[in-house]
Amino acid sequence: MPLQSLAGATIIVIATFFIYAPALTGGFLLDDDLLLTDSSLIKASDGLYRFWCTTEPPDYWPLSNSSLWIEWRLWGAHPTGYHVTNVVLHIIASLLIWRILVKLSIPGAFLAALLFAVHPVNVESIAWIAQRKDAMAVPFLLLSALCFIHAEVAVTRSSKLRDPPAIDRWYCLSLAAFVAAMLSKGSVAILPVLLLGIVWWLRPLTRWDALRLSPFFVVAAALTWVNMWFQTRAVDAVTVAPNFLEHLLGAGAVIWFYLDKALLPIRLAFIYPKWAIAAGDLIWWLPLAAAVAVTAILWRYRKGWARSLLFAWGLFCTALVPVMGFTRVGFMRYSLVADHYQHVAVISIVASVAAAWTVLCRRTSLPARRVANSVAIIAVAALAVLAHRQSDIYRDATTLYRATLERNPECSIAHYNLANVLDSNGERDDAMVHYQRAVEIDPNHAEAHNNVGPLLVSRGRIDEAIAHYQQALKLRPHYAQVHYNFAIALNARGQSHEAITHYEKALQIQPNYADAHNNLGLLMATRGQLEEAMMHYDSALRSCPNHAQAHSNLGMALAARGRMDEAVAHFQEAVRLRPKDAEVHSNLGNAMAAQGRSEDAIHQFRKALELSPTHTQTLNDLAWLLATCPAASLRNGAEAVALARRAEQLAGGDSAEVLDTLAAAYAEAGQFRNALVTARKALELATKQDKKALADSLKGRISVYETNRAYHREAQPSAPPAERPGSR
Repeated sequence: MPLQSLAGATIIVIATFFIYAPALTGGFLLDDDLLLTDSSLIKASDGLYRFWCTTEPPDYWPLSNSSLWIEWRLWGAHPTGYHVTNVVLHIIASLLIWRILVKLSIPGAFLAALLFAVHPVNVESIAWIAQRKDAMAVPFLLLSALCFIHAEVAVTRSSKLRDPPAIDRWYCLSLAAFVAAMLSKGSVAILPVLLLGIVWWLRPLTRWDALRLSPFFVVAAALTWVNMWFQTRAVDAVTVAPNFLEHLLGAGAVIWFYLDKALLPIRLAFIYPKWAIAAGDLIWWLPLAAAVAVTAILWRYRKGWARSLLFAWGLFCTALVPVMGFTRVGFMRYSLVADHYQHVAVISIVASVAAAWTVLCRRTSLPARRVANSVAIIAVAALAVLAHRQSDIYRDATTLYRATLERNPECSIAHYNLANVLDSNGERDDAMVHYQRAVEIDPNHAEAHNNVGPLLVSRGRIDEAIAHYQQALKLRPHYAQVHYNFAIALNARGQSHEAITHYEKALQIQPNYADAHNNLGLLMATRGQLEEAMMHYDSALRSCPNHAQAHSNLGMALAARGRMDEAVAHFQEAVRLRPKDAEVHSNLGNAMAAQGRSEDAIHQFRKALELSPTHTQTLNDLAWLLATCPAASLRNGAEAVALARRAEQLAGGDSAEVLDTLAAAYAEAGQFRNALVTARKALELATKQDKKALADSLKGRISVYETNRAYHREAQPSAPPAERPGSR
């Protein structure tokens, strides 16, 4: 590589990494979970086969998905690696543009490549991991064009335009690269038309050109049909305008919108406001009329001054055809336009600007040329700074969604996604504001209706939550998560029967819904249907073996059945999965105590109290074990009294079980008078609360305390019975 070319490539690399430095450490955004972090196909060992050979993926872009599958094994859930790959692909695309323009003898090739590398409208395609399809498809498209140009140069030199051109290795490489581009993203299907334009630029068209390009058109048509079939399965993928005329008017406006952003890339937005296209409004006819007029004028003078402009204009408009709104694109339900939609089209604009600048410089004097060079450097630097700032908003989801709402306050999806982030960060008040704003803007946003519900339930506003769930189910009757959340709200309102119905509906829709199985099992357990409860816990664990709550709940059910060994095994697994969950440690402690493993049980209770010092039940359980443990060496009356007193304070003095424990602790400490007073108070409460089994046990213990007090055996008190039937 000549030194000058090496220097130019170095400039492009340094400039590109400068621009995308803020995004390199950025997190996952919007569709990144669907396509990467939460994708079962990405994580599956047979994911490559399923991307290429099944209809499971949402789109048939197996090559770009395969790159993510491979990278998941390299970087996992660390986003930096994916960002670096996108940046490297962007650098490759920029260098290919440079080479293509040199082969086409278009002036300003390096400047065009540099402008493409630093242009702010490309930030969305590179800084957003989910746009890997763009970042990968464009280099393959450009490689295909470059190989085709190599083949065409050979044809032009042969001067045998009347004969069918030979199929050489460059042609085959071009076709192979085009197939790879289509397997990365379907919107590059316009390449055969672009190649036809390149042929027209290089030489006069002949009758053989259509035949020569026919394999490209066949590949484009076949894989476009496949992509459209995949997208028709997505019921939410809707176009913006309801009829062809409004589509056409929108297409005219799209051309000028992207030309404006390409020439003056300011006030860029992740999601632009929706357009209210109205055929009855004259202003919507003007962009279309202007586009037709420009095309007609350039075509009229195509053999003269307009040849270069027609070439650039034709490539620009052709590259925009897939994103003009005529095809079903899911993102267009939010906005007809997006920066990443012009990732290919902007090449024509930067090439035109660079060529015009270069020609102008060649025709001016040396002093004027120096001024022009200074202007070019300033322009490139300005674009780089704008792109760097644009890249900075992709550093995390919160920043991106807030920046989007500054540009587009009525964007329901930005409100919704910001609410999701805030909710996951514990900022629930702010999250509720944005969820509610999302449904105000878009009453048909089923996901927002669903997600605001749990926040309302947590604030006791159950009726409001239920209203949102009902609306969500009107919009999407087979939305399993809504049925699940609806069931939680109904159960909180005491309507357990209706809750069971909705849990069952959720499981009909999504049979492997582990959380629904777990919660339905809990409801069954509260109704005394332990066998049914255990069946649902088992189902939850088959769907999700690491479901800690299901392990814990199944342990409780097994303990209630007296199957302590099995219960302990499930509690231990729950502790492994949730080592900082105090309740799980406490449950394991109780099961171990029932097995006679008092020392292990005490250890688990102490661990639970380290995690949650005010957990009343654990304080009570540990105090009871320290007061009544069969192993005298483990008993500690003084500590038991201290723990039981803390439990009594937290319980408010109206818990018969806690008072019973405190009485036992007093007895172990030799304070039989206090033991008797406390036990009699516990008996009074148990009788009042109709706890017959506990009352009967207390009567027996009171008799023991009276006997011990009568004999004044204060130094070595007798331990009360270790079991309290029905009290625990």
